Parts: sequence; structure tokens; C-alpha cells
Amino acid sequence: MIQSQIQYTIYTLCLIQDGNQVLLLDRQHDDFKGFIPPGGKLEFPESPVQCATREV
Repeated sequence: MIQSQIQYTIYTLCLIQDGNQVLLLDRQHDDFKGFIPPGGKLEFPESPVQCATREV
């Protein structure tokens, strides 16, 4: 029997809203140029909540 492993990369994306305003970052480097919400890659062994907190 052949067994294979699947590797996952988990990201968080944070939507921070205050009334009708939304927090966006103006990134001018790497592959994600432009205005995007804060977020990033989860680093083992942190939880998604810890990752989101770190990214904000």
C-alpha cells in the first residue's frame, strides 16, 4: 500500500471594521501588492487566533 502525505499551509485574514471603515494595508513588496487586509501564514504550533493577533 502506498501512503502519501499532504502538507497544508494555513493563512489567516483579518477583517477589522469600525463603522463604515475597514483596515487595509498598502503593501508595495512581494507578490501581494496593493491594498489588502492584514493576515499571514500560521506558524506551528500557534493557533489561528494567535496568528491573527500577531499579524495585526
